[in-house]
Amino acid sequence: MKITPLNETVLLRPVRQEPPAGGLLLPESMLELPDTGEVVAISPLLTDLDLAPGDRVIYKKYAGTEIEWNQEKLRFVAVGDLQAKWVQADAIPEA
Repeated sequence: MKITPLNETVLLRPVRQEPPAGGLLLPESMLELPDTGEVVAISPLLTDLDLAPGDRVIYKKYAGTEIEWNQEKLRFVAVGDLQAKWVQADAIPEA
């Protein structure tokens, strides 16, 4: 069985960001790392969205609805709460 997001939502697998290595040791509560996730599934309504399963995105803090599916935590996030897509540096053309 698989999950297909409805409306204009994307199903994400949250990915924990690691704080930068070296330097000062700060408590985790002081680190402001963006919420990131791996795209698992995309609503069929979002045909013009440049996303595919496996892409990594940044989304607004506290956005979406968390679910547990097959003993894995996933999150439905509205497309309006997505902020950026990770792109490999070698894929960005130089100006």
